[in-house]
Amino acid sequence: TGPSGSNFGIIACLFVEVFQSWQILKRPGRAIGKLAAIVVILFLFGLLPYIDNFSHFGGFIFGWFLAFAILPYVSFGKWDRRRKRLQIIISIIVVCGMFLTMALMLYRGQSLNCYACRYLNCIPISEYFCKNMGQNLELV
Repeated sequence: TGPSGSNFGIIACLFVEVFQSWQILKRPGRAIGKLAAIVVILFLFGLLPYIDNFSHFGGFIFGWFLAFAILPYVSFGKWDRRRKRLQIIISIIVVCGMFLTMALMLYRGQSLNCYACRYLNCIPISEYFCKNMGQNLELV
């Protein structure tokens, strides 16, 4: 799938940047709308064969939480500073938990037993459109 997961992580960073600087942006709603439109279009492209929406989801979630932990922020008062520090701590804990979960799934060989999940990667609009893209989504 290439670097698409990391690209979604960068887009998630942009979302966090807009949320963190909401008070100093002129039109933050417009920025969120533009970013949301880009994400929806790219997720729709992920419904084509050989484009992995699971990496898109994973990259977006990791990018979201890492952006809270790593990006610098501007605080507007004592309460805002405390809230943002708490977000950093929670984000680091969540990212570590997600990383450990993925590492365990990788080394234990967990596979996904979800019939509807195959439609997140490719919607079969014809009989051979998504035929065996090299994915095994059943328990081994």
